[in-house]
Amino acid sequence: IQPKSRWTEPILRALLSQAKRENSQDNPRLYLFGHSAGGQFLSRISAFSLPFDADRIIIANPSVHVVPTVSETVPYGFGGLFEEDEAEARIKQYLGLPISIYLGEEDIHSKYLVVNESANRQGDNRLHRGRNIFHRARQLADERNWSFNWRLVEAAGVGHSSKGMLQAPEMITALGIDQSE
Repeated sequence: IQPKSRWTEPILRALLSQAKRENSQDNPRLYLFGHSAGGQFLSRISAFSLPFDADRIIIANPSVHVVPTVSETVPYGFGGLFEEDEAEARIKQYLGLPISIYLGEEDIHSKYLVVNESANRQGDNRLHRGRNIFHRARQLADERNWSFNWRLVEAAGVGHSSKGMLQAPEMITALGIDQSE
């Protein structure tokens, strides 16, 4: 684990602040979208850093996710980074963030898939791993009576393609946009 001074989170926070300053709207909406390695990055940023004021964080087709548990060590879980009480508070915060786990229903192949003991416990492929993380997170939130603001969205007929994910009609749902507005 790198020292916190070397984490990339401050760079992302500075970029988001700059984008907001340069936006001509008074209160612009902020959506973070990451596909594949970008989704994995957003999973880690969401889990290990303070929350962003994003309207929605879309984690699309990462190879691995951060599991809300201390039984898995960083970067696959919260173990080894925080004391137990702080880890529990961070997990609670993580589950309360407006996260969309956005999966391509055809993203079931192993090209560029992280394969190791910790990653394999999440599932056989990106689709299964995303479904598993979502259900584990929802179950933990339900057991602890914590706020749970995640949503699971699957893009029909899409594999491991950022373009396909962005162009899929399900992207609107992943963004959390109410189509009746």
